[in-house]
Amino acid sequence: MTDFLASDVVIDEKPPAAITAPSLATAVVGMVGVAERGPYGATLVTSWDEYLEKFGGFTANADLTVAAYFFFKNCGRGFLWVARTCHYTDPADASTKTSVSASKAITTTGAATQGVETSGNTETFNLEPGDTVIVKVDAGATQTATFDAAAGTVSGTAGTFPTGFTGGETLLVKIDGGVIQTITFTAAATTIAVVLSEINAQLAGGFADDDGGEVRITSDKRGTASYVEVTGGTGRATLDIATGVNQGTGDVADIDAVTAAEAKTIIEADTTAQVTVEGTGEISIKTPTVGASGSIQVDATSTADDAAKFDLDNAVHAGTAAGPGTTGTATAYSDGAWGNNVVVRIAAATSGDSDEFNLQILESGVVKETFYSLSTVVANSNYWLTVVNHLQTGSIRITLADSLTGVPPANRPTNGDYALTGGNDGLAGIIDADYQGDSTGKTGIFALDTVDDLTILAVPGRATSAVHNSMVTYAETTRAKQVFAILDPPAAQTALQMRTYVRTTASLYDLTENAAIYWPQVNVQNPSPTVFTSDVDGNITIAPSGAIAGVYVRTDRDVEGGVHKAPAGTVRGKLVGVSKFETDTVLDKTTRDIVFPSNINPLTTWSGTQPHIDGPKCLKTSGLFASVGERRGMSHIERLIKLTVRNNVHDDNTPELRDQLTRTVRGILKAEMDVGAFRTKIPATAFFVDFGDALNTADVIKANKLKGKVGVAKAKPAYWIVIEISEDLELAA
Repeated sequence: MTDFLASDVVIDEKPPAAITAPSLATAVVGMVGVAERGPYGATLVTSWDEYLEKFGGFTANADLTVAAYFFFKNCGRGFLWVARTCHYTDPADASTKTSVSASKAITTTGAATQGVETSGNTETFNLEPGDTVIVKVDAGATQTATFDAAAGTVSGTAGTFPTGFTGGETLLVKIDGGVIQTITFTAAATTIAVVLSEINAQLAGGFADDDGGEVRITSDKRGTASYVEVTGGTGRATLDIATGVNQGTGDVADIDAVTAAEAKTIIEADTTAQVTVEGTGEISIKTPTVGASGSIQVDATSTADDAAKFDLDNAVHAGTAAGPGTTGTATAYSDGAWGNNVVVRIAAATSGDSDEFNLQILESGVVKETFYSLSTVVANSNYWLTVVNHLQTGSIRITLADSLTGVPPANRPTNGDYALTGGNDGLAGIIDADYQGDSTGKTGIFALDTVDDLTILAVPGRATSAVHNSMVTYAETTRAKQVFAILDPPAAQTALQMRTYVRTTASLYDLTENAAIYWPQVNVQNPSPTVFTSDVDGNITIAPSGAIAGVYVRTDRDVEGGVHKAPAGTVRGKLVGVSKFETDTVLDKTTRDIVFPSNINPLTTWSGTQPHIDGPKCLKTSGLFASVGERRGMSHIERLIKLTVRNNVHDDNTPELRDQLTRTVRGILKAEMDVGAFRTKIPATAFFVDFGDALNTADVIKANKLKGKVGVAKAKPAYWIVIEISEDLELAA
């Protein structure tokens, strides 16, 4: 608080009268389709080079990759979320994908191996006192390892009953080394039954029972970590319980939570088997004999082998003789036939150490990655799995799993080339449903559910009625009109056929403001002649949605107020990389006259111009926001208002709050007006905001609601420029 003493100029900082709107990306694109490789689920890429690294190059089936190429060609850099798809047995279950990763076993000429049985469960293990692991080592007689544990306990020896307690007497007890617990007795605690009842009602971590007429207190824990200690109390002498610590017994600290190290100690002490504690907490029981004559078997009469305990099977696990064996498996980093072109090469180590090795990864015969001087010693920093599988510095082409047997360096992989096989793209039987996806499985379009700020959707090359209608539903309903769908035309459509498709076949005409459809497909310079067959001009025909999405991004980024502007015309709508069109008929205005009234945006070129988008219409033009710029701009404003105003949810519904919301929303609309979002740049004619009392009546406020109205006068694009020319007779005179 300022003390006003001598004269001065005082600056008093106040909180802002309105909340500042967040900065929102207006053009966040999601594409769904087939890629050469890469993860399933939405993955962000911001450049063509990054796309190549994550999803691979051109393939005959990868419309998505061609679309991504022309997307970045039109906008340079942008936010592109890629949702790879394939055929699913059930799109509601992502695990039913039919694609497969290529793999190859990496072998060793190493030494003989031990028979090994590994637990199915990891530490800690929940056992019972007396549980056993019974093993046959090298097919010999059974040997039994027993887990023993008993709880700490203490009993009275000459307790007095009736006690003569008058109420308020105490017994001080510590369980398992914890805090002292004070048991307080009532005057009713005259018999041993009542004494036990009152102890059990107050004691945590233990219990009391009748030990031949004496009070006995026992810890719930069983094992050497179990302790009961009576430290005093005014009722202790009456119960005749001695002070002091009473420890549990056994060969484990807690039988309900046996560690892998404890299990190793007990099994190795009671049998001739060897036990290894694995890095993830399993135990591996091994025969001491190395070679084919060695075997280990857990007998079925064991009581600690079931699924709820160690989870050990009762099969015979034999060792192997010296000679070739599998030391690990290399698996392609992602599903697909691309992995069948990957080779793992094991070679002499750069370090010169014969126990170490270099690992190279080749793709289509070219060395892509090299990892130097690796080892099969798990504890070493150069352990091959640690290096190759490292999330930041490891391979982007394979993952390794090992099945090391024997002792390093005998299990060092043998030098040579190991070609991965079995990779499959999972495209056999692919159908519309695989692109449409499922909200439960997060497949197809619904893989983009995780992208909160998604604003544009494309499914390049899958121009079917089912997919188009699913895109519309996703944009308008699932994403509450905050996503705009770019629809490709089916291939080889005449103008009349395209009109029929939109109006009848797919019933898209006047369906939604949250989508636009374009025609025809476009011809582009062949980006990969080894994959695609060119026409006589060196071109191929592709779906245009990738390039069009790039135009959207470019317009939003480079034009002031771009999200409000039509991404169309000879300047803003320029299609970079497009040579010509699937059909030259679109160059004829009479042909464009057929499709444009059906809300189909033609792609064309005029004399002296580059190929461009010649239409800004949404599928629905009978609503409030009939053009792409209007609809996307309004969705942007709605998002800005929603994200800003939600900061006031749960605030008190007062005139002051409603005034603040009015200022906040007006500020948002004023900023959008200044970049040309509305018909005028005069606030009074561009928009209005009302959070007044007429809307927020007593009943509304009582219902925990706060109401507001916002009106805007969106700028409309000019589809036609009409110029009247006449002879001016007065000027002629």
